[in-house]
Amino acid sequence: MAVELEYFRLFFEVARQENITRAAEALHLSQPTATIELHKLEAQLGIPLFIRHSKGVKLTPEGEYLYGRLSPVMSDLLELEAEAEDIGRLKTGVVRISFNNVPAQYTFQPFLEAFQTQHPDIMVQTHILPRSAVQSLLKTGGIDISFAGRPGDLPRPAIKQLPGVLQDSFGKIREFSLGIFEDVILAHNHLPVDTNNEVSFETLSHYQIIFTPEPDNRRQDYYMQFIRKSNLLNNRFLGLDNIDSILQLLSLGDFIAIVPGLYTSRHTPNRSIRFLKMKEPLLKTEYLLHYSAERHMGLAAMNFLKYITECMELDYQELPCSI
Repeated sequence: MAVELEYFRLFFEVARQENITRAAEALHLSQPTATIELHKLEAQLGIPLFIRHSKGVKLTPEGEYLYGRLSPVMSDLLELEAEAEDIGRLKTGVVRISFNNVPAQYTFQPFLEAFQTQHPDIMVQTHILPRSAVQSLLKTGGIDISFAGRPGDLPRPAIKQLPGVLQDSFGKIREFSLGIFEDVILAHNHLPVDTNNEVSFETLSHYQIIFTPEPDNRRQDYYMQFIRKSNLLNNRFLGLDNIDSILQLLSLGDFIAIVPGLYTSRHTPNRSIRFLKMKEPLLKTEYLLHYSAERHMGLAAMNFLKYITECMELDYQELPCSI
């Protein structure tokens, strides 16, 4: 005997309310329909469930037993329905995101903050992970989306042409370029630096340089080549991951800052901070996004992915997967 779940739900509500009319209203049914369905449930079970009286209904001993067994099940079901509605309205959920280094994490921090402003009840978890760990975690659900920064002025890494490797990677782990962005040089208004014309690192010889470090010192090594040519080895370098701290430090001393250009597209420095035009070419970084095409992401992660792909600052373009 298969009893429809809606019959049990109606029974549960009538027993709880001790009134068929109020229970019908709660379930958006008419009173006659509720009465007919209760009779069908009693007929299917072969036992009387309610005793009718002038003020409503009362459970029979058989009904009391069924209600006692059904109560915890229905309570869990109603709670699950409420949670499912919250997920559908993005009132709950988790997005698991990885970055290949701390500078990449801070670069995308304004994007994460803007998403959470729109969806304050969604939890965004961030992790710093090497590229070698990303593929397996994307496939198993350890992370939903991965961001990575790579040198934007170098050729893309060659994809290994081993039998089946390219076919296995492409289409399962999807890779997208979000664009190539050049570093920017920032200075505080109190520094006597010409912002209308191009300046060189030679003219910045008296200032300490703040930069966002890379794991392999790529950013520092890149700019050191210009400093060595200008014989400006007295420059002091200060590496800071937190770009908010960098902007604050600019106002406290004789500093200039080198930061990823993508960050300032969302986090515009205040009016006391100026952008410098440089004669030397600045470092470029390409930002990549990865996610698994073979695993179904949750609604929260899918909406975050949709949000990122619609950001005007980003140039969303699919590439053959290189991880």
